[in-house]
Formats: sequence, structure tokens, C-alpha cells
Amino acid sequence: MFRGESVIEAVWGVNRIEVVSFHDDQIYMTLEYENYDLRSATPESRLKVELVTTGMTNWGLTGSGENCDHLLRVVNTYITPVAFPARRADDIQRVLDGAEPAASPA
Repeated sequence: MFRGESVIEAVWGVNRIEVVSFHDDQIYMTLEYENYDLRSATPESRLKVELVTTGMTNWGLTGSGENCDHLLRVVNTYITPVAFPARRADDIQRVLDGAEPAASPA
């Protein structure tokens, strides 16, 4: 999906979301998850977040159990609005739900 200067790609069936931004610099973020619906974690839930920037800065964070909810909150609160300013933080969940991202404000 295209929205503003961002491209959102959801890879279905493999528990992976890829988000690419072409805002100022190219930023590539992936979220990989197991036993997690991105809403409510269980003890078996796993979440891995990786971010790569134009300068090839690469970092990753992982969470398990209830920490998946905390990690996703960090992504939505601190990473997504800065790395992908052309879209709202909840667009990742909208993509998972099979819906279009929210309309950009006028």
C-alpha cells in the first residue's frame, strides 16, 4: 500500500510486516511475530523488530510474553511517528486487519 511517502507491505501467512519509508531518508522496518495478534500477548508470544536506515544503521529489539505488548507500544509511540511521519502509528494494525491505512490529514 502507498500512503504519502511511505510504502506498507504486509506479507500474509508468514507473520511478518515490512514497512518502507521514502520520506527524507529511506527507512526499512520489519516486525516478525509468533503467537501474537499485535493486540494482546500470551506467554507464548514473540515479537522481533528490526530497523535499517539509509546509512545502513541497523538495530533490533525482541520481546517475549507480555513484553511484546510493551515493545509494540514503544514502536508505535517512539519509532513509527519519527521514522514514518507520513502515516499514523496504527496503520500497521489496519494493514493486519485487511483495511486501508487511515486517510492522511488535509
